[in-house]
Amino acid sequence: MSPAIDKDGFAHYGAGRNLAMTDMEQRYIEVLRRLGPAGRLKAACGLFEFARKFLTVNLRAQHPEWTAEQVRQAAVKRLNAGHHNQ
Repeated sequence: MSPAIDKDGFAHYGAGRNLAMTDMEQRYIEVLRRLGPAGRLKAACGLFEFARKFLTVNLRAQHPEWTAEQVRQAAVKRLNAGHHNQ
C-alpha cells in the first residue's frame, strides 16, 4: 500500500501509522518528478524486468528440479498475483 503524503512530508499508512519522509525519499520523489511521464514509465519497466529476473533466479535456486517452463510459469503466477496472493 502506498502511503499518502501530506503537505508536511509525512507518510500516512492508515491506522495511525505516520512516518516522516527521509531525505532519501524526498530526493527520490524529486528525481521521479524530473523524469516526466515517459521517464517514469521507462524506470518502472526497468524495475519490473529486474524483479522478474531476480525472481526467476531465486525460483531456480529453490527448485532445481523444475524445468525452465515450470520456473517461467511460477514467476508469471507470482508476478501477476503479488506476494500476498500466491
